[in-house]
Amino acid sequence: MLSHKSTLKHTSKGMRIWIENSQFLNDSGFTAGSRYNMEATTEGFILTLNKDGKRKVSNSIRNNKPRPIIDLQGQFVSKVFNNSVDFVTAQYIGDGTIIIEEA
Repeated sequence: MLSHKSTLKHTSKGMRIWIENSQFLNDSGFTAGSRYNMEATTEGFILTLNKDGKRKVSNSIRNNKPRPIIDLQGQFVSKVFNNSVDFVTAQYIGDGTIIIEEA
């Protein structure tokens, strides 16, 4: 199972989860420009690839290489994690699905 640990940062717009590990995201199928849907749960978030998804994996370029980034930010993140978490773990569970939960 693929996984990645990320810092949960506090911002003026709420909490922010920033995942920019290219190997993890590419190996999970969340390549730059791919679309996905997000569902909040009591434990965290479920991200599911969907060609018509409401969200898009950002495409940044570093050293002429695409760098996929998933950026979740806002009050909805704060509501799920209640401002009590410093780290989250993103786990690819297969079938185009990543689960983000408290580390």
